[in-house]
Amino acid sequence: MIRVAYVCGRKQIYGLSDNQLKEVKSSLTFLNPQWVQIQKYSKWGNTRVNKFVHYYNLGYYPEPYIAVPMGYVLPFGDTETIISDDRLSLNVDYPEFQLELREIQEMATNEFERLGTLVLPTGCGKSICGLYLAGKLKQRALIVVNKDDLVDGWIQDAKLCYKDVDIGLVKGQVFKIGKHITLTTIQTLSRLGEKKLYELYNNISMLIADEVHHAGAKSYEVLNTFRAKYRLGLTATKMRNDGLVDVVEHICGQTVFDGTSFVTDVIIPPKNIHIIRKNSNV
Repeated sequence: MIRVAYVCGRKQIYGLSDNQLKEVKSSLTFLNPQWVQIQKYSKWGNTRVNKFVHYYNLGYYPEPYIAVPMGYVLPFGDTETIISDDRLSLNVDYPEFQLELREIQEMATNEFERLGTLVLPTGCGKSICGLYLAGKLKQRALIVVNKDDLVDGWIQDAKLCYKDVDIGLVKGQVFKIGKHITLTTIQTLSRLGEKKLYELYNNISMLIADEVHHAGAKSYEVLNTFRAKYRLGLTATKMRNDGLVDVVEHICGQTVFDGTSFVTDVIIPPKNIHIIRKNSNV
């Protein structure tokens, strides 16, 4: 019988047979993109960089186990029995949702339960889906973006979705955890001190990773230590050119909805797209 313990953002799996353990380790082992680049461009090809990267750890107490990312799904269909669980789930009251979801947004959000990635074409309102789900599930969400300018966009969308929404920010010298949502960049999060990270661990019950196809980058490993029970990945494409496509699903889970095949009339029409101009010194 396969048993699972959720500990500090990782899934510890017990009771695997030798063959099953070998299969799990193989599915979590990838050719190191850095090593590939060195072999491609180095004159001699000699390097101390490991040829492979492994997204698992082995443990032996109180019995042998393998620790894997929370979003990882076993490649075989055996039933998992949960023996301990420290994942964080909160019950946060949100203001009433102010918008009406469009068809593709409603279809996508209906497919999400606890873990999963939504793949939606550009213009379909991925941020609206994430904000809606945070409110629907009543979870305090940490929204992680990969560019500074995306923070402002999410804040504006949050104010459209909910009146009196409490928004926090973790960026630069600012460290405020919002009652409902908190915005940060992956660059800030990966450099955050242990004390502040610990405070986030104990107050965030939902992770929303925007542009989650970037999750193969080493900086995203910090998300693996969060205890948040709910994890949502958002992206317009899962394509990567470094061979780490499968790593994307380790953070938030497998794709539960893929809207890339939908016809273009689901995209926001140009007349409904508003451009905000900002002065620049450049």
